[in-house]
Amino acid sequence: WLGHPQPIGARQESSTDVQEAPGKPIIIDLGKVDFISSTGVGSLVMALTRARKRNITLKLRDITDKVRSVFDLLGFLQFFGESRTHG
Repeated sequence: WLGHPQPIGARQESSTDVQEAPGKPIIIDLGKVDFISSTGVGSLVMALTRARKRNITLKLRDITDKVRSVFDLLGFLQFFGESRTHG
């Protein structure tokens, strides 16, 4: 469940990860996410914005049908790269 309120430390840790990995691609696995709130979508958009400012590729992996439908409805999938698990 992406978007559930999380401790401030977890949000800060996510932001720090983007800052500390300049140039390295980031892949966010959504394979076990069956619900995403507006807060979760906002967090992903914020991560994408930060990544782009640092020339970092951010991709979403294994997007579930429910989450994909939210992203399709909002028109956000076009902004994210997509990676699929092989095998």
